[in-house]
Amino acid sequence: MIYPLLFLIGILEEIIAISYYRLAAKGYKVACGLVSMVRVFLWAFVIQTIFQDLNNTFWIIFWYAIGSGCGDYISLALEPLVDKSILHFKRKTTKRRRWYLINERKD
Repeated sequence: MIYPLLFLIGILEEIIAISYYRLAAKGYKVACGLVSMVRVFLWAFVIQTIFQDLNNTFWIIFWYAIGSGCGDYISLALEPLVDKSILHFKRKTTKRRRWYLINERKD
């Protein structure tokens, strides 16, 4: 059965979409490009599934839409955790000091 897979892909796509928008708001351009590529592959799979079974399009779209709704709920519930991890990663990368500036003092 393809319906449980489409349900899970709907959830995954929405979680990835929310992550994409959060990364874009924080200014991570390379990460946004990579996440966008994953979203395109997911959409290509869904469209391929729809075209393979045109007689059963309603149920394919129905299960994907239910998965998308659940994915929205999950991703919005986890949004503070995602923001916290992005900020933690950003702090970790900005704390590094250049080796040649370690012993210099500001006057």
